[in-house]
Amino acid sequence: MKDRLNEFKGIAFKNGTVSINMKDLEDGLPENGRDNHMSASESTEFLRQEHWDDLEKFLAQVNDLKQKIEQLERLHSEMREIHGKILVTPTADPQDAKQLAAVVDSFTSLSKVVNTLSKKLNQDAQTFEKESSNTGGADARIRSNQILTLNRLIRTVLTDFNNEQIRYKERCKARMHQCLKIADNEMTDDEIDSAIEKGQFYSTKSILMGDRDKKLLYEDVKNRHEDILKLEKSIAELHEMFQDVAMLVESQGEMLNVIENNVNNATEYARKAHTNVTQAREAKQRNMKLKVAICIGCSLLIFFLLIFGAGAFCFYLPFICR
Repeated sequence: MKDRLNEFKGIAFKNGTVSINMKDLEDGLPENGRDNHMSASESTEFLRQEHWDDLEKFLAQVNDLKQKIEQLERLHSEMREIHGKILVTPTADPQDAKQLAAVVDSFTSLSKVVNTLSKKLNQDAQTFEKESSNTGGADARIRSNQILTLNRLIRTVLTDFNNEQIRYKERCKARMHQCLKIADNEMTDDEIDSAIEKGQFYSTKSILMGDRDKKLLYEDVKNRHEDILKLEKSIAELHEMFQDVAMLVESQGEMLNVIENNVNNATEYARKAHTNVTQAREAKQRNMKLKVAICIGCSLLIFFLLIFGAGAFCFYLPFICR
C-alpha cells in the first residue's frame, strides 16, 4: 500500500485550506508546497492579511455593540428594581418616578442607537457576503454568526424590557382598582383603560374626593396613571424597533439552520478524516513491519539456500570441497 498522507497534506497546503505546522513540512512535504511567507508562529494564515484587518474592524464594532447591549440589560435590571420599590410603597415617591423616567428614557435612546448600529452591521455583512459569494470565505460565515447572535441578544433584551413594562402596567392598574375601591369609587377595567387612553382620568368621578385620606389615594392613583401613560409611550416607541429586530432574526433563522448543518457536517467530516488519518498511520506502521518481516524472511531464505546449496555441491562434487 502506498502512503499518500504527505501528498494529501501538500495538496491541501497548496490550496490554502488547512494550517500546516512546520514539523509536518520537515517530515516530507514537497518543496512546492512550502510558503515563502510563513509567519513567525510557524503556521500558515487562516485568512489573507487584508481580510484579517477588515474582520478585526468588524469584530471591534461587534464588541462595541455588545457593550451597549450589556448597558441595556443593566438599565432593564435597574428599572425592575425601581418598579418593585414603587409597587411596595403605600404612595408613589416623586423621586422614584423621576428616576424611573430617567432610566426608561436612557433605555429608549440607547436602544435606538443599538438598533441603528445593528442595521448598519447587517447591511455591511450582506454586502460583504455578496462580494465574497464566489470565494465562500470563512470570514463571511464569521460575520453572519456574529450578527445573528447580536440580533438575538437585542431581541431578548427588548422582549424582557417590554414584558417588564406590561407587567408593571398591569400591577399599576390593579393598584388603581384597589385605591378606587377603598375610596368607594368603583371603575371597571374598560372605564380605566378608556380614561388612560384618552388622558382624562382626572376628570372622572374619582376626582370628587373630599377628605384627606381620599385625596392621598387620589394622588397615588394620579401618579400611577402618569406612570401608565409613560409606559404606553415607551412601549409604542420600542414597538417598531422590536418588529425590525424580530424580522431580522426570523430572516436569519434559515441561515442559522444552514450554519448548524454545515457545522455538524464539518464535525462529522473531521471525525472521519481523523479516523482515516489514524488508519493510514496504522497501515503505514503495518507496512513497515511487513517490509521488515519480508526482508528478514528473504534473508533467512537466502541463508538457508546458501547452506543447502553448499551442502549439495559438496555432496555431489566432494573432490572439489576437499
